Formats: sequence, C-alpha cells, structure tokens
Amino acid sequence: MSGTDFKTLCRQWLQQLAALPEEAMRLSAVAELLADESPAEAVAFLNDLIVQTVRRDPQALAVYGAVARAQRVMQRISEVQLDALVAEGRSQRAVAALQWLLSPSAPRSREKVEAESLIDATLRDLPLGNRRALARRAKGEVLNRLAHDPDPGVVLNLLHNPNVTETVVMGLCARRPTVSRTLEVVLDVPKWSQRYPVRLALVKNPYFDERIAVNLLPLLTEADLSDLRRDESLSESVRIAAALLLELPR
Repeated sequence: MSGTDFKTLCRQWLQQLAALPEEAMRLSAVAELLADESPAEAVAFLNDLIVQTVRRDPQALAVYGAVARAQRVMQRISEVQLDALVAEGRSQRAVAALQWLLSPSAPRSREKVEAESLIDATLRDLPLGNRRALARRAKGEVLNRLAHDPDPGVVLNLLHNPNVTETVVMGLCARRPTVSRTLEVVLDVPKWSQRYPVRLALVKNPYFDERIAVNLLPLLTEADLSDLRRDESLSESVRIAAALLLELPR
C-alpha cells in the first residue's frame, strides 16, 4: 500500500472511530484495530492518531480521549501482540506510539503520603460506609471536606452527586498532598473527565500517577505542554514526554 493510500485508510479509520457514540465503544474498537491489523499498520495509525490529537484535530481528540488510559486497551490485547507492536514501534521510530505502548509497563509511582491522614478531621470518626453514603447526598461545605477523602469509593460517589460543581472537582484534582488512586477515579466519570480544565489539573498534580499523566498530555494545548515541560514540581518522565510531544511535526 502506498503512503498516500495508507493516509487515506488512516483517515477512514479515524472517521469511523469518531462516529461511535460512546467512549467505551471507541476504546473497544481501537483495541480490535491494534489486535487485528498488521503491526506496521496498527503502529502507524496509533502514531498518527496521537500526532493528530496534538494538532487538535476534533476527530482525533474524540478517539484518543477514549484510549488515553492505555492500560485499559492493553487488557484487551495479548502479550504477544503487544510485543509485536512495541518492536514495530521501535522499527518505525514512532516516538508517540511507543510512549503510549510502553507506559503501562512502567513502575507505578509510590504514594507520597499516608492516606488516612487525608480524611477531613470532622469526618474521621465516620466509618467508611457512612462516608460513602454521605458522599452521594452531601451539600455545601461537606462536599469540599469529602473531596479530601483518600477512598476511591467515596470520591466516585461524590463525583456522581448532583450537587457537585466543577469548582469542587477542580479543587479535588489540584489538592496536594493526595493519593493518585482518588485522582484516577475522576477519569471514570465522563461528565468530568472530558473537561479540559479537569484534565489539565490532573496532569499538573505531582501526586497523579505519571504513567497516566503522560498519556493525557496529547490532549493538552501547545501552550500548556510548554508550561508543563518547565514545571519542576512534576516528574522528569512527564516533563520529557511533554517536550517530545512539542517536537512532533505540526
């Protein structure tokens, strides 16, 4: 297949994926594409998807947003297939695709704080089940206090609470110190995870797992990538990843 023909095929794949109505459907479809197509075509498409995302292509943003958490895609393809994709990525020198493919295998960042110490002082005497129940119906200042909670179940219920505002969620995402697992829950709620300020706040939080942070970077603007590249509060891997994305052809 000629280069021109393959670019046309990539655009067709992208249009088909973007037309799917739900993120979960896009994730499944991308996993199938990576597993079923030849490693050469799959890696070339993945790299092009990330490049187009960095260029702010609307369809690419919609598709990549569904697969930014690479680990969820990796669960749907075999180790043999993943090894073949990584080898092909190295052969093609597809830097963007390789970064995405290799991120789930990196060591998980160690939590930097004792989780229980994060519970708001006024809520520490409440059993976990009570805090989770309260998070579903809380209002006012109690919402902000629950946003400190290190339990992912509490935070998930809070995010589904109809009284929660973006201000509360942004405070949760920016809070330091915290534990990554509660920040990661935000990505499970599309109402919040699809908002640009929320994504940016997560990436800028040094307590957020860097394996996930590096794969949210393509969703950010060039100006924000430039700022992140120079942010010494972030890990070296996140800063290097931001710099690599800035070097991609526009």
